[in-house]
Amino acid sequence: REESVVQQAVKWCSIEPVLPILVSFFVNMAVVAISSESVYGSPGAEDVGLTDFCGYFRGLRGGCVLWGIALLAAGQSSAITTTFTGQYVMDGFLNIRLPVSARAILTRLIAIAPCVVVSAAFPDDLNKMVNIVNSSLSF
Repeated sequence: REESVVQQAVKWCSIEPVLPILVSFFVNMAVVAISSESVYGSPGAEDVGLTDFCGYFRGLRGGCVLWGIALLAAGQSSAITTTFTGQYVMDGFLNIRLPVSARAILTRLIAIAPCVVVSAAFPDDLNKMVNIVNSSLSF
């Protein structure tokens, strides 16, 4: 491995995740702006969750589509970030060498385990937790 090739690979691998994260940031900012206009001050706004949020966008042309795109962008951003982070930790920090498929399954199982534990421990508070996490992760 030549030093220049490694440096170029590191450069592009560092730049690659930036675009999806930036796109999802701006989509999330648009959703937050529309949300603040549509939801704030309306009856029942304290209990708004992912399942009924589209109803607040029905008055806007393409509002539910924008809501769906925002959810997909947030999911894509988190999936990319989690995958890259897991790969860097497994390869670089822990020096674990596994086949790509086994590494993908293992990192996803490790990432989802805390979610399963929290959802099993607090089944009635999931909507509130999801709202808090989504609000904090969008920025």
